[in-house]
Amino acid sequence: MDAILSQLTGLVAVILAFGSVAGLWLVPLAIVRLRGREREAMLAAMRAAIEKGQALPAELVAALGRQARPSPIRDLRAGILWLAVALGLAASALAGHVAGLGPQFRWLLGAAPLPGLVGLAYLALALIGTRRGET
Repeated sequence: MDAILSQLTGLVAVILAFGSVAGLWLVPLAIVRLRGREREAMLAAMRAAIEKGQALPAELVAALGRQARPSPIRDLRAGILWLAVALGLAASALAGHVAGLGPQFRWLLGAAPLPGLVGLAYLALALIGTRRGET
């Protein structure tokens, strides 16, 4: 029973480690893909309206051309996301240590402060933007 439990613990640690690293790539890629599809659908609807001879509102055309302004809420979201990445890296390192895989996962603990500091910087930007009264 102990042999099976130790093998299962090692398997769970490996799945957690690779799953967290894969999640770092898959989640942002999925978000970018979904936003692209949304934009394509909106452009197709606009194209169909133009082909039918319907006029497009000037605000809609202007909104498509301008860049999104940075806002405190976007900075807050980015900060929380980066802190979650840092916590995920630290948790993967801890899982590797608990499973007895120590040295192979130690680099994750060394890498965790980098996204953590980026997250703290975004949170500071969100706080500064909120105090200035930006929305």
